Amino acid sequence: AAQWHRNVASPERGSRFWGKTSDQQVFNAMVRRERQWPGVGGRRGEWIMRRLHEDWDGNLSLGALPLPLFMNGHGYFVQAAHRSLQVSPFAVHATYSLDNHDGVAKRQRFREAGLWLADGEEYFRGRFLALNASVPPAV
Repeated sequence: AAQWHRNVASPERGSRFWGKTSDQQVFNAMVRRERQWPGVGGRRGEWIMRRLHEDWDGNLSLGALPLPLFMNGHGYFVQAAHRSLQVSPFAVHATYSLDNHDGVAKRQRFREAGLWLADGEEYFRGRFLALNASVPPAV
């Protein structure tokens, strides 16, 4: 984790981590072999990938998590797979959004879904406009 943080926060100029635009890109570069795609893999039918590459000296294992319980953003927010599968996921990953990588869009997406509970009182202060778009029964 410390090496990952160094590669994200202050990558060495000219290294394979220089110029990466996100923490995910740095992680991907760290676990994959250079100039190979995908560079990460396991044996067919296995859930755990223990042999990544020599840089990890056997100290890192990657595994597959069951998608219904650990949903990506598309599966949760767009496909609403948790509803059709009738499950409550343990975690939802707010996958890539078109913003300034500052997390504002991701936080808002979680708020709209009722999954963001970390706002302080100051977030709710102020004047707001509410819209009721329902059609009255008489219409």
